Amino acid sequence: MCIFYMSKNPETRVPPDQQLVQWLRQLPDDFHAFLDVVGSDFKSRCLLVKPRGVFHVFPDSSVYTVAQKTGPWRLQGAKETENPVGPLNDQSNKIRDFIIQERNHIWGEHANSGGFEKLLSKAVVILWLVALTNKGMLQGEKAQLSRRIFCDAKGFCNFVQGFCWNRKLTLDEPAIRRFADLLGLEAVDLRRAEIKPKAAPLINPYYYVGAVDPRRFKGRTKELRRAKGCLIPDPPTPVALVGLQRTGKSSLGEEIARQLVAENQTAQVSTYVFGEWDKKGEHADVSGYLLYSVASSPYVTELSEIISKLSLKRSVGLERQIFKESLRKLHRLTKRYIVLFLDELHKLNEHSAGPGHDSFADFLENIAKDKTLGLRLIISARPSIFTHHENINKTNLLKLFDHIRVGSVDDDAALQIISLGQPPLVYTDEAVSRILSLSGRNPYWIQLLCHKVFQYIELNGKRFSVTKSMVNTVFEEILYGTGAKPYFSALYEDVRELGLPGTLLYKASELANQENTLVSCDDLQSICGLDRESLNGGLQPLFDYEILVRHTETDPPSVSFKSEGLRCWLRLESILPVNKSP
Repeated sequence: MCIFYMSKNPETRVPPDQQLVQWLRQLPDDFHAFLDVVGSDFKSRCLLVKPRGVFHVFPDSSVYTVAQKTGPWRLQGAKETENPVGPLNDQSNKIRDFIIQERNHIWGEHANSGGFEKLLSKAVVILWLVALTNKGMLQGEKAQLSRRIFCDAKGFCNFVQGFCWNRKLTLDEPAIRRFADLLGLEAVDLRRAEIKPKAAPLINPYYYVGAVDPRRFKGRTKELRRAKGCLIPDPPTPVALVGLQRTGKSSLGEEIARQLVAENQTAQVSTYVFGEWDKKGEHADVSGYLLYSVASSPYVTELSEIISKLSLKRSVGLERQIFKESLRKLHRLTKRYIVLFLDELHKLNEHSAGPGHDSFADFLENIAKDKTLGLRLIISARPSIFTHHENINKTNLLKLFDHIRVGSVDDDAALQIISLGQPPLVYTDEAVSRILSLSGRNPYWIQLLCHKVFQYIELNGKRFSVTKSMVNTVFEEILYGTGAKPYFSALYEDVRELGLPGTLLYKASELANQENTLVSCDDLQSICGLDRESLNGGLQPLFDYEILVRHTETDPPSVSFKSEGLRCWLRLESILPVNKSP
């Protein structure tokens, strides 16, 4: 049994549940436990990984003393508490999606083959288990709930040993190590009661997989001020965070919510990330899922009569009605407000929101306008939400929102992100400038480059002084690596789908044959056969989302690439000489 644990902040580690550790020690040596995982849009107290299986384990030693499938889950001698089935199942789906998304980083090159991808999409099933450590809690039928709930170590161990997700799909030792590295984990020795860090651990402080925690959130001062200026007044103005993928929308949304709660201790946050909807779950609609997170408040007894109506039938309309009634009553009784963050709304469809997806835009418009709910609404989405979502466009939902564009960070924030590795890393001024140039100050790409630099130093035994030459070497490993496309597509994929802007982007890369080349708008217009009005319209999204930079001081006007890394990739993809600076 190998146990991986958070490696980012060893000084803040809290020893894991020792009862769980005792259970894990009974498993064979080929099992691996990932504790306190924070992923792209999921969290898990324990992921249990074996060669042919992955489990999301919720270890709790005392909370769920009686488990009941009908109605809200109850505690003996206490108030109702949130049913863990929905949240656990939702997290498991996100873990599964993450594994599929990062398959080439876990399994290697052959994971990109069509046969393997098809196998993976059918084979990956993440089971969740609730580990109840007090014996005798569950009797008879109560043990046969939606997946598995174990009240003793023997049943727990027997089940996970027997589970096999697909006999053709295996996680060998290198794959498991790469999986742990993606999640920012390191192997530790938990044989002692307490976890003590090594004297001088070599810990990679950079994280590019998903939303960053508050300690690593840097910059966005203007965006935060603008968002809070919209959400704090009563009545508030809903906020839409719009940007390309991997620009930090999720991190910004979480930080806005965190600061609102910090400034108003009575506020409560409820979040939903649009992913894969559980058709067999107990909720018919996203509103039902959100309702249970709201109902976990201290005032749940006041809401119990309203929530009890859910048992009448599984209905989209009923869940939305009860959601509004509950928020309205909670706000009237307590004067508190709910911060509702709907992340990745551009994914809204039946796959991500269930049968009520067609009318979800109307539901959002309704609750956004309802001043009696005490709701502070934040959404995040990619630009495709304006062009690819008929229901949202038909409703004209986003007319109610203040749109905050999320793009690159400013120089100060970029430098703060780079400085996360100092000490032990020491960056030369030329290395810092090179990172800023290659990344275009995109926060995801800054984290990615710095993470790979740290990794390069660790694997090659290099000195901790980071030079421009080292940054170039690491960038070339990314550029020519087998997993390059997902990294670079984050910088432009959403705009390429718009048609003409994508064509202009590729043509600009053909003309920009050297770093820092200014591409004449006259040349672009000529090579694409466009009139000036069409050219300007096609270029505008590239300016809006900071892919190209406009230079009006030149005659004729010209454009250049904000990210040198993207220019190199587009030329490489078009089989053109990259022509990087030395």
